[in-house]
Amino acid sequence: MQGKREEMEDAYFMEKALEQAAIALSQNEFPVGCVIVCENRVIVTGAREGTAAGCTNEVDHAEIVALRRLETAAPALARGKMS
Repeated sequence: MQGKREEMEDAYFMEKALEQAAIALSQNEFPVGCVIVCENRVIVTGAREGTAAGCTNEVDHAEIVALRRLETAAPALARGKMS
């Protein structure tokens, strides 16, 4: 069972993911966002890409976009500490 602090942290990070979803929506993309966290810090973010203007790209989900950014932004981070 999570404590109050963990619940607050989860809510904070969920809010960051929702901000990414809002960015996607503002660009006429399907509204999904993602954050990758390491040691209570947002390392990278991603928003859904490839659905605007009738494009049928089903590859660039928010999680995939974030993982691609992670590979270039923070390649040396310990993968086991991320969530």
